[in-house]
Amino acid sequence: MLNELYALANVLGDIKKEIWHKNFVPNPKTTTFRILIDDEGNVTGIEAIADEKAKTAIRKWETSLGHSFPSFNVEPLYNLAINESAVEQVKSLKKTIGKK
Repeated sequence: MLNELYALANVLGDIKKEIWHKNFVPNPKTTTFRILIDDEGNVTGIEAIADEKAKTAIRKWETSLGHSFPSFNVEPLYNLAINESAVEQVKSLKKTIGKK
């Protein structure tokens, strides 16, 4: 069995890897969502992508940092800094989660 695996490893080492254009880069491993649209361009659903390999398998065209398509960064929709009670709730939640 080990001999077969050794032979396989030697053969696989000769396989050429894909070469991508320098601007066609993988997505970062951050929170990632897939937006589903129909034939008319209407949003039909939003789903989170949890699998790390699936996130980086999606590539984006990025000509410079922050300028990319079809993936892009979105500013937070809710600023916790302007709501002190929300900030305290988040801190409390982080403490609770950290204890588990």
